[in-house]
Amino acid sequence: MSKLINVVNKHLIVYIQFLKLSLITQMEYRWNFFIGFIVESGFIFTKIMYLIVIYNLDITINGYSPDEILLYVGTFSIITAFYTGFIMINFYEIPNNIKKGDLDLLIIKPVSLQFMLTLRKIDFSMILSNFLGGTAMVIMAILKLNIDLTFSYFLGYILLIFLGVIVAYTLFLIPQLLSFWIIETKAIFNISDKAWDFNTMPMVIYTKIIQRIGIFLIPIFTISNFPSMFLVGKISNTLLIWAYIVPIILFVLVRIFWNYAIKNYSSASS
Repeated sequence: MSKLINVVNKHLIVYIQFLKLSLITQMEYRWNFFIGFIVESGFIFTKIMYLIVIYNLDITINGYSPDEILLYVGTFSIITAFYTGFIMINFYEIPNNIKKGDLDLLIIKPVSLQFMLTLRKIDFSMILSNFLGGTAMVIMAILKLNIDLTFSYFLGYILLIFLGVIVAYTLFLIPQLLSFWIIETKAIFNISDKAWDFNTMPMVIYTKIIQRIGIFLIPIFTISNFPSMFLVGKISNTLLIWAYIVPIILFVLVRIFWNYAIKNYSSASS
């Protein structure tokens, strides 16, 4: 147990250094930071305009009121902040790291290679815009829906967001591992981007069959649907249990695929 704690502490210290280095780098190139922030804010503004249309038309989507849709979009924006800012930026660099032989340098480090390759860069411009916009939407939705946000409900909501981020990390890392065998991976990125867009609106807009596939087979709907469903009392005990199980299953699968990919990795110098 003490060994595990030491490993966690070591990686936590390293990650804090990643945060500092990323922040320093972005502050040195402030225009890039501000442009990135403005671009991401533009996407948030687009979502807000879409929500305004829904409110003006008083649209109800399969039992979801405009206020509940607002809660969902806000939750999705918060999860997007964590996924794009902490995870996606690193996923996009995996193929180049493999092609250029950067893996040769990382593989000798005394920390997890997967940790180094998938979490070492952070984009604060993406995090800031999406998180602030999403949080504002969630607060507004909670007030409009008169949700009695007790401490336990708040913790449950935060935990489900955390689990959703883990699902996003593991689910979208699996196709990136094909970079160890495939030279041209642009199509993989395009598919991943399109798959992420499935969460733009609540899963109730899809048929029951697609919902089941997106929950149990390719659990992309578990990423952002479950937290908002929990707050409005629309999540069943079965789905709540699944929300805790699916990240474990995906993490085990990722570790299996990762170890297999590393065993088949050919060094750039070999």
